[in-house]
Amino acid sequence: MRKRISGLILALIIIMLLVPSVMVSAEPNFDIIWLDGEFTSALAFSEGLARVTDGTRNFHNFIDRNGTVVIPSIHHISLRSFSENLAAVGSITGTESRWGFIDRTGAEVIPFIYYEVRDFSEGLAAVRIGAGAEARWGFIDTDGEIVIPIIYNSANSFSNGLAVVSTNAGRGFIDKSGNWAENELGLTRHRVLDSFSEGLAWVVTENLRPGFINAMGQVEFFVGNGITRSRGFTEGMAAVGAGSNSYGFLNKAGELIVPLIYDEVRSFSEGLAAVRQGNRWGFIDKTGAVVVPIIYYEAWSFSDGLARVRLGDWWDESGIRWGFIDQTGGVVVPITYNDVTDFSDGAAIIRLGNRWGILRNPLLAPPRTAEVIAFNGANVTISSDIDISNAAIMITGQIGGKVATIARTESDLSPGENTIPLPFSQTEDIRIIVWECMSSMIPLSEVFEQ
Repeated sequence: MRKRISGLILALIIIMLLVPSVMVSAEPNFDIIWLDGEFTSALAFSEGLARVTDGTRNFHNFIDRNGTVVIPSIHHISLRSFSENLAAVGSITGTESRWGFIDRTGAEVIPFIYYEVRDFSEGLAAVRIGAGAEARWGFIDTDGEIVIPIIYNSANSFSNGLAVVSTNAGRGFIDKSGNWAENELGLTRHRVLDSFSEGLAWVVTENLRPGFINAMGQVEFFVGNGITRSRGFTEGMAAVGAGSNSYGFLNKAGELIVPLIYDEVRSFSEGLAAVRQGNRWGFIDKTGAVVVPIIYYEAWSFSDGLARVRLGDWWDESGIRWGFIDQTGGVVVPITYNDVTDFSDGAAIIRLGNRWGILRNPLLAPPRTAEVIAFNGANVTISSDIDISNAAIMITGQIGGKVATIARTESDLSPGENTIPLPFSQTEDIRIIVWECMSSMIPLSEVFEQ
């Protein structure tokens, strides 16, 4: 009996070491802004705004990082996050759904006339009219003008100045004028052709050989090992798959660095990739080494230095708990919440019971509004009491009557100076918010201007 008890104690100790504890206070001491109102879902912050939804009454709000409702009570069937200062909205027109776009005031700026739309990318959005065999795609600009005719069978978003489209004659890349790209990137007979990422694009050739092509349209390398699909490159590694559920990663030389041993993977982000074996998730580095144990019921990519992870199975909703870990696997935000979004722009949406709130990224010092000392249109100098040598900076202002936002990191700045370069020709009402980082990660998004 004593041996059996000792064995049980040892087993319990092993479990406690492997599984993060969820026995934490229901009100952890974090910087949380609790929201008024009842909601059923939320999306992560994008360009400073997050969508929260009341599914029972079918309306959406957009809130800022302070919890202020910026765009209230939008009654539509679907609403996406903002991209390049516009958000795609699906609405019922008659008996069918149609899509358009709203701006950051909630005003309809592109009418609800399209059967389907993609988010704006590089100033253009792919839009579809018609359905079934009559479906055709083209591109509009941020004013809603059709700049590339709606004549294609399919269309991807623009990336690096090119977009993949298909016609009855084949598929290839077009430029922003709607012309077929030069070299071997124009109209081809490839069976599969994806957008470029980090200079390479996934392709399955006419004779069914999978691989990657370069910016000239030439095959950089073919892949073997039974690989049939890829998500493209991020951080120098491409997730690839073979069969129904065998995944790994290869590098830009075409070498399979992480063997096809995982049932599911997510792309690399901030140096790590989430991987699943069986019904548990963990994280690997770019050598394939497991750096966060494969113990979680769900795990998502790192963002702003943290990754959201879940304990508890979906069939037992009362047992589902979410929290955040850092890149060492340490639990930074206790795994105690019923729902969370990724961190973005320094904040995440969380739910505890029926309460929804905004959680500031605990890796960051609280954001501060900087005093503008000097501004000449091309540069802005802020007060010297803020250290911007290791900071993330969001600058907002009014340009020609429209809201403009840019993100800047220390790589953009002059050493030892508090002068920030601006891409604006003229700006009024400039406001600068600075996140003084407590780690080397930078939380803000790419530069965008509208």
